Amino acid sequence: MTTDDELFDVVDGSDVPVDVLPRSEVHRRGLRHRAVSVLLYHSDGRLLLQRRSLIKDESPGLLGASASGHVGAGEDPFGTAIREFAEELGVKAPALHWLGKLSASVETAHEFMTVYVARTAGITDVSDGSLPTFSPDPAEVAGLEWVSLAELETLLACEPERISSSLRAVLAAFHEAARSFAAPSWELSSGSSGFVASAPREESFDLVVSGGSVVTPSGIVRADVGVRGGRIVALGSLGGCRSAERIDATGLHVLPGAIDTQVHFREPGLEHKEDIGSGSASAVLGGVTSFMEMPNTKPSTTTAELLGWKVARARETAWADFAFFVGACPENAHMTGELESLPGAAGIKVFMGSSTGSLLVDDLGVLEAVLRSGRRRVAVHAEDERRLEARRHLAHVVADHPVWRDEVAAVTAVEQLLPLARRVGRPVHVLHVTSRGELPLLAAYKDIATFEVTPQHLTFAAPECYERLGTLAQMNPPIRGEEHRAALWWAVNSGLVDVVGSDHAPHSLQEKSKAYPGTPSGMPGVQTLLTVLLDHAAAGRLSLERVVDLTAAGPARVFGIVRKGRIAVGYDADLTLVDLAARRTFTRAMAASRCGWSPFEGVTFQGVPVATIIRGRTVMRDSELIGTPSGQALTFVGVPGPTRS
Repeated sequence: MTTDDELFDVVDGSDVPVDVLPRSEVHRRGLRHRAVSVLLYHSDGRLLLQRRSLIKDESPGLLGASASGHVGAGEDPFGTAIREFAEELGVKAPALHWLGKLSASVETAHEFMTVYVARTAGITDVSDGSLPTFSPDPAEVAGLEWVSLAELETLLACEPERISSSLRAVLAAFHEAARSFAAPSWELSSGSSGFVASAPREESFDLVVSGGSVVTPSGIVRADVGVRGGRIVALGSLGGCRSAERIDATGLHVLPGAIDTQVHFREPGLEHKEDIGSGSASAVLGGVTSFMEMPNTKPSTTTAELLGWKVARARETAWADFAFFVGACPENAHMTGELESLPGAAGIKVFMGSSTGSLLVDDLGVLEAVLRSGRRRVAVHAEDERRLEARRHLAHVVADHPVWRDEVAAVTAVEQLLPLARRVGRPVHVLHVTSRGELPLLAAYKDIATFEVTPQHLTFAAPECYERLGTLAQMNPPIRGEEHRAALWWAVNSGLVDVVGSDHAPHSLQEKSKAYPGTPSGMPGVQTLLTVLLDHAAAGRLSLERVVDLTAAGPARVFGIVRKGRIAVGYDADLTLVDLAARRTFTRAMAASRCGWSPFEGVTFQGVPVATIIRGRTVMRDSELIGTPSGQALTFVGVPGPTRS
């Protein structure tokens, strides 16, 4: 832990080097300096931990980000990164060889940044489908002293066999920063302290996305993205490198592909509403590269055989990468641990309140049995069934929908779920949170619970939405009044919300035209998920980085999705190119869903996805599908998965 007497390498205003200054002197002189970066590298060149600014004056200890982006209170961020990476590989955390440390102030003397450069010691034979072998050299890990500038020069010049080429590039930049007390000569975007290095000119790629503003875990940087074998292998200036394909992203922002963690694609049994092919086509047209589909089909997905059917069907027809939830019910409550471990399984889904389909777990004993069987995070539709039944008589017209399925129904279910989950020790994910009353409960149980909101609940409010859209605005849980929408926005901007999912739940216009309450609940949304959030960002309601966290990094973090959710070396090349300045009015003709409509018809959005790339393969360009469906099953931390190409 850094103390007030931490020494900083600094440069004064006249660029005259000063050896070292105590923090108090840095404060007194008000010096401004350039940043280096927090870098933790695996020996195969994979970046585990990237730059984070550390605010000492406001923090009780060292802050940072792990491989997943989250560090628990009081937890060492470097240890977290190592642990999560080791869990992904399925091995014990490796030994580390710390190669050096450098401290420098960042922008003002009130911020500081400590740079650690490290590599795992003795890791060999790291490849997909195999576990690494650990054979650390005792001499290599002994001592772990700070590396001086002279020692670093010796290491770079005389011992290249000890470090990977990627780490060598990092150390070279580290050396340059230490020598000149200035930022490395890497490309920096305006207003960002993130940076990326150039790749060797002799490298070749399958695809280079060039000239875009890339949203990385360490900030927005102007960089090229190099792809080989479906994965990101380089970030930097790649203009001199060979590539089989190039996409000019000048003027565009390059985002990690969006992951929609709640869609209902209705296959099998309800294909007149949607199927996996049409639903996933809607997804990629909207910049979504992966989806997790719900089990309330016909029949419901409650067995290994039915899950296997969906996975096989998706391999033939899905445009995006995929996983499928298994529905919990009294008949399979004690088997859900086995079902959640099957290839292609997104996890277990529980309906505490009735909705579309026949799945229902309204008995707390059955719910506890589900939570005790297995270990993965359980997704939950939280409405209290008894209260819904008791208030059904209040539903006369569609504007009564939030009266019938009121806030108390949601709060009651959450009050039942969260203490039980904590007592059992099972993580849960509460879907489509809609009410102000749920938020304090969810905040108090962040140790065990994550949660989602939808674009619809952030955009629409009662009674206006029911007056304008009628039953097209009907969904479960319902869209509520403005006070609830405002509370959800507070939760988004306070960091409380973990994920935004579309809850894409299409029904035909004929079905939606029936008399309420005989109309089905749900609306399409996967195609507009990202567009709606980009428009909110353009209006200043949230930042672009928060959009990415809610639609990519957040879903990957919550569900442990392997190699998804961020633009970083070693991750799948799932990229969404967006034009933040473009404006487009969504029309019914644009809707790719089989249901043929959207609640956002006639709305003009600012921020348009213009290309979708999945594992290095372009599947959408300028609102046109390209090629044929080639989706693959998602893999999850600690869960066996199919061999990936």
